[in-house]
Amino acid sequence: MAVRLRVSKSDAVIAGGTVHVVSAVSDSTLELRPLDGSSELLCFSHADVKRMIDESKASVEYGYFSNAMLLVEPWLAARSSAG
Repeated sequence: MAVRLRVSKSDAVIAGGTVHVVSAVSDSTLELRPLDGSSELLCFSHADVKRMIDESKASVEYGYFSNAMLLVEPWLAARSSAG
């Protein structure tokens, strides 16, 4: 049975002590971008993220960006285009 996490762009994935913005969610993958800009876009399968959660290497903070996303998204767009 395929793993599919219920994650949206208003949630954050915390891994390695870094807050990651959920940039995109598809049926098979999650695209994550570190909020601190420490690396490029990361792509993981839902199963990989679930495994990291099960191993206590990551967690999902539901609603983390529900109010702050209006401030964060323009910053990420500007940072991405600055390259």
